[in-house]
Amino acid sequence: MQTGSNSTKVYVWRYPEEEYLEDCCGATVIPGFEKVKVWGAMRYGRLSELVVLPEKNGQGKLNALEYTKIIMDGEMLDFWMEGMEDCGYLMMMEDGAPYHRGAATVRRKQLEQMGWVGWGPGSWPSNSPDLNPIENLWHVLRSNIRKRKRQPRNKEELISALREEWKKLDMNIVNGLVDSMPRRMQAVIEARGGPTHY
Repeated sequence: MQTGSNSTKVYVWRYPEEEYLEDCCGATVIPGFEKVKVWGAMRYGRLSELVVLPEKNGQGKLNALEYTKIIMDGEMLDFWMEGMEDCGYLMMMEDGAPYHRGAATVRRKQLEQMGWVGWGPGSWPSNSPDLNPIENLWHVLRSNIRKRKRQPRNKEELISALREEWKKLDMNIVNGLVDSMPRRMQAVIEARGGPTHY
């Protein structure tokens, strides 16, 4: 049973051992902001630049061609190449978002000839924040924006706040999230693909 409140919190009545059952978990919704779509990447010791995706007036979501041009041939490629120089080997993870297919698949095959190694659509579960540590980083970013004394009042201020807070993210948090991957995977195995505390 669930009850709502004016604070937008939803309460679930459950037994302690039911904490991570799907019926007792819900998606995070953050009301009150104008929406801005961003892309970012992380690896141990480093964050990519935060990319603000162009606004599409009534044209729907980002498509594969736009994703290829703006992200894959832009910041993702730069971040991957820098990582390969620093680490010698870097695997890029992409989830199963629709724009990761089509033209992006063609470009991914071209990049593979340059040494690209990716864990993309088809091999990565499309709906698995339990396995993707950047979901936790997005949560930290949103929390840091909520803690600001002056909240963003319009889209420009929100973009500015996002970029500023992204650059200020604690690298110990980023590194801890990367280090958590073996534990995340074990937790998902133990939960048989169900929700975990991650």
